[in-house]
Amino acid sequence: MLNGDIKAFYIPGCNIVMSEGDSRKTVAALKNLDFLVVVDLFMTPTTELADLVLPAAHWLETEVPMRAFQNMGPRHMNYILASRRVIKPVGECWDDRKIVIELGKRMGAELPWQNVEEHNDWLVEKFGIKFEDIRSKPS
Repeated sequence: MLNGDIKAFYIPGCNIVMSEGDSRKTVAALKNLDFLVVVDLFMTPTTELADLVLPAAHWLETEVPMRAFQNMGPRHMNYILASRRVIKPVGECWDDRKIVIELGKRMGAELPWQNVEEHNDWLVEKFGIKFEDIRSKPS
């Protein structure tokens, strides 16, 4: 980014100005972009540099399959659970994946899914299930 080889950047839910080691260099790199999109819950030093700030849905407003790992001594347990939405997204907030899918469509990208529901199914299809199969079960 500093030398201009990257023209645009998409930052989902990360304040890289504060989280990277050299914030001055990070700011210089971000300012060198032609276009910067930041998706976040809050205004941050990174969002202040963005050409476009999109409101992210909180994790309590989204549904996604999650893989969990538990180390139990000689036995290891892997399992999948559903992170369930508690409330619908407020205002015009979107799930990060919906934002990426819609941006991809507008940029002409061919994605294997057309919406978040298809993406959730894609994440668990290798286990021979659909997201609704785990979503409908008690936690």
